[in-house]
Order: sequence, then structure tokens, then C-alpha cells
Amino acid sequence: MVTKIVAALISSVFVVLAAACSAAAPSAVRPYPEGNPTAASRSLSPSASSVVPTIRRPLTPGHIVIPDIGVNASVVALGTTVAPAPFLGGRQVSSFEVPADLSTVGWWRDGVRLGRGGMAVLLGHSQVGGGYAVFNRIGELRPPDEIVVETSDGRQRATAVVTKVVTGIPKDDATALQTTLASNAPSSDLALITCSGPFDTGRSESEQNTAVFARLR
Repeated sequence: MVTKIVAALISSVFVVLAAACSAAAPSAVRPYPEGNPTAASRSLSPSASSVVPTIRRPLTPGHIVIPDIGVNASVVALGTTVAPAPFLGGRQVSSFEVPADLSTVGWWRDGVRLGRGGMAVLLGHSQVGGGYAVFNRIGELRPPDEIVVETSDGRQRATAVVTKVVTGIPKDDATALQTTLASNAPSSDLALITCSGPFDTGRSESEQNTAVFARLR
């Protein structure tokens, strides 16, 4: 059976980078404020249930911790938008909405909640060449690194184990990101997405995407 997330990805053209990037040069104009990673951080709730959510107990992501790369950030719900794709001649395409600052992670609410039975999608910014952004280092993740996700009230927690990291997903290929997500959705409960690769100064955006896939433990 095709899961909800796979069906959505196949029927829509999700080709735009899920997290916009900016150059680190002092003269560059960042499209979003840097944010404050310290303010976004918190300790994991000691009272949270560590039971892996099932289809009967889906988890709405409200906080994410990735110990191996120092991520500790709030998660907000984001939807789907239509925006011009710089690497596709400015064509208007459906795309993931992105977080408003560089320290916050977005959960794609038009997909599924974690543990619902499909693949939940989380989006975060990165910066090329330096400067803090929450998903700067997700390309460094390797199996079996852990990703911990909590609800915003800290009462429910799930741990996912990284199974695959895909880098170099080209933005000038109209189906590359869509195909990568759809092909990994049947075996994944969670996907993290950010921009990566060389920075195109003319388009003010990185040329590639990185996607990390994980399964609930």
C-alpha cells in the first residue's frame, strides 16, 4: 500500500529546497535572521515517556535533539507553499514551507505525524561556509546515530535511528528530491532535509539538498 507521504510526494512536485541557505560572507544578505541556538535549547524532559509511538499514539514533533551533531531545537508546524524554483528557471512549484529563523526546525504538517505509519518530514536551514544554522551538520550523521523527538510539552518522546544519508541531491533536476523522498518513504519513519553543496551566488542559494532517513527504535 502506498503511504500518505509517498502518495503526496508522487502527486505533487516537491522540488524546491526545504530549507533556504545563505552565504556566510559578511557582505551577504541573509534571507532569515540567524536565530539564537541557546534560547532554542532545553533539556529533555525526565518525565517524558520513552515508548515508541505507534499508529495509535502518533507524536506531533515539538522539539528535536541530535546528540552526535549538537542539535537541540524547537520544532514548529509548517505547511506547503508555492514558490519560484531558482534552479528551474524561476518556475512556480509546490514546495515545503521553511522555518522563519535559522535555529528552528519545521515539521511538514501536510504529511504525517511521527509514528503515524508513514514518514514524517522535518526541515531545517543550513549555511554555507560558516555561521550557525540548525541543520548545518546533518550530512555528518551516520547509522546508527540517534534522533530524539519530543512533543512540545515534553510528555511524549520517540527515538529514531539513522539508516541512510543522501547528499548531493541536485536542485536543477525537477524530480530528484521527490524521487529520493518517495523511494525511501516505505522503509523510513522520519526524514530530515536541508540544503547543501556549492553556493550559487547568482541565485543566493545552495545547489543541492541533503536528506537523512531514520527508523523508530
